Amino acid sequence: MEGSTLTLDETEMLIEENATPKGKPLEHSLMIKDHYEALKYVIEQSKNINQISEPIIKKIGALVMHSTGGEYSSALGTVDSRLGDFRLSASRAAGGSYYISHEKILPMMNDLYQNINKSINSILSVDDIMSLSSYAHLQLLSIHPFIDGNGRSARLLQNLILLKHKLPLLIIRHEHKTDYIAAIKQSREKEDVKPFQTFLEKEYIDHIQNEIDRAKAMSKGNSKGISFTINL
Repeated sequence: MEGSTLTLDETEMLIEENATPKGKPLEHSLMIKDHYEALKYVIEQSKNINQISEPIIKKIGALVMHSTGGEYSSALGTVDSRLGDFRLSASRAAGGSYYISHEKILPMMNDLYQNINKSINSILSVDDIMSLSSYAHLQLLSIHPFIDGNGRSARLLQNLILLKHKLPLLIIRHEHKTDYIAAIKQSREKEDVKPFQTFLEKEYIDHIQNEIDRAKAMSKGNSKGISFTINL
């Protein structure tokens, strides 16, 4: 997870035994625990959800920033990222450009909810589910409604849609972060979700294949223990 230096083993110990790794900033452990709570919320919501709405998006954002967020003041007022408030100030992207202005956030988020909800209950094929969830992921990143935690929230939104349709979690590997960002930029430049979706589908297939290979190795007695993966 961006911003955290915890390894997978350290993350596992933190979640299972509440053991904070030595020599690592406390904030990094808090980020992991907050994300885990947000993931649990997404898993629970996926069981009965029929529509994506502003309260759900704001709850995800609030859980992601529960322990590391705070209040931010601007000329237009104060927002609290721990409450899932949308930003009221400009937000700069990598490279010096800016995300959309704050007054466009609400109408663009409403369009996002409407576009997702048109088909979230009717899509059946894996291709269509991946297309919808990838669009949701990319659009939330592009709107960038929160002061912080937008990437984590966008990935959780995609996984909410995948889980609703009984598909496994999508895991984006840290070592592929550069490719992830490049795919985002390519889709934005082309105004087409397909490049981003293609990258995500490859990550999806590779992760599932790795899990299958790991399960096969365990069944043959080649593994010394049980491992798990958490979507960060």
